[in-house]
Amino acid sequence: MLAAAIIASAWSAAAAGAQERPIEAPPGEAACAIGAFVTETDPAGLNVRSGPGTGFGIVGRLPPVTLSKEIDGLSVMVEVEITASAKGWFRIRNARDNAQLTGAAERAMYGGRGWVSGQKLTVKTQSPAGRAQPNEKAAIVLSTEAGLTLDNDGLRAVGRLIGCQGKWALVEFGPLPAGDALGQRLDIAAAAQSGLPQGRFRAWLNQICAIQETSCSGF
Repeated sequence: MLAAAIIASAWSAAAAGAQERPIEAPPGEAACAIGAFVTETDPAGLNVRSGPGTGFGIVGRLPPVTLSKEIDGLSVMVEVEITASAKGWFRIRNARDNAQLTGAAERAMYGGRGWVSGQKLTVKTQSPAGRAQPNEKAAIVLSTEAGLTLDNDGLRAVGRLIGCQGKWALVEFGPLPAGDALGQRLDIAAAAQSGLPQGRFRAWLNQICAIQETSCSGF
């Protein structure tokens, strides 16, 4: 069962004191500078709007996930740069295909500025831990086995963006597939699951890598 797969951490009093509860995010606009991937699978693509919400006009569209002609079985996502978040929406620019991964000519798409829902965005992190706040000193609320990072295709597949700040992304994950081995390797604090449906959890992540199928240096 998923509940059995997810290990709830028993934090020491010292760790609990450092936890400072938070995680939060939405309300107001926050500036950030991270790369993300578009998870839309609808053939019609993802609407890009003039503001953070469905009440704003559509200024363009981004194509859906596509299968690589270069790498068997690889689903390739459109890459975008994120410059701000507001109410669960994200201001993007410079949307593009990664032709090295698709093995095809770049598809037509809107490459200007606009807003898309975080429900259709995910990120790749090379950090070994997720934190309660966008701060290296904040309590760890998500981690995996020693020596490993959270750079995992399975985790990325069930992630969606909630907020961002600076070089940090607040990501909600889950639910993981029942019996998934990844769940058995994750250590998830109660703070990461607080107020969310069963099987879901959130954490602030840094060391965001904007390249889908390789590592980024400089962290």
